[in-house]
Amino acid sequence: MELLNTKKTEEIKKVLQDKYGLSLDGTLLLSGSNKIRYFEGNLDNKMILYLLKNFLVESAGIYLGKIFDDGFRLSFDAANLLSNKIIKNVIEINREEMKEWFNGANLHTDKKDDFYAIKYGKDIIGCAKVSNKTIYNYVPKEKRFRKGIM
Repeated sequence: MELLNTKKTEEIKKVLQDKYGLSLDGTLLLSGSNKIRYFEGNLDNKMILYLLKNFLVESAGIYLGKIFDDGFRLSFDAANLLSNKIIKNVIEINREEMKEWFNGANLHTDKKDDFYAIKYGKDIIGCAKVSNKTIYNYVPKEKRFRKGIM
């Protein structure tokens, strides 16, 4: 895990603002292959760097999402946690589609190819990539409905 430099942090924050309407003030960290973590707390960047350099820190903050060549996909948990702040690139689905979504199915849309937050009711319930009119499901298997739930 490493602290992102100011330039890369500002680039990612701009993408999040442009794509989802998210305005984040915390610290961004790179974890693994293009995976971004978000930390908002009482530690400044100097202290975070010290901790990363001198201790075995496996993770900090929440897994925010992943950078792709064509955009940024929010993680399932981050999308839900930041639900009230996401105001752009939102696809609203109905109850039947929500059931399919949490059973692991892909959905269909007329939206252009891009990354979107998926909203049911007043809550963001995940994030997806739309490609060729298909909304690809990224709900983690452990978060999907078990048989017989709905």
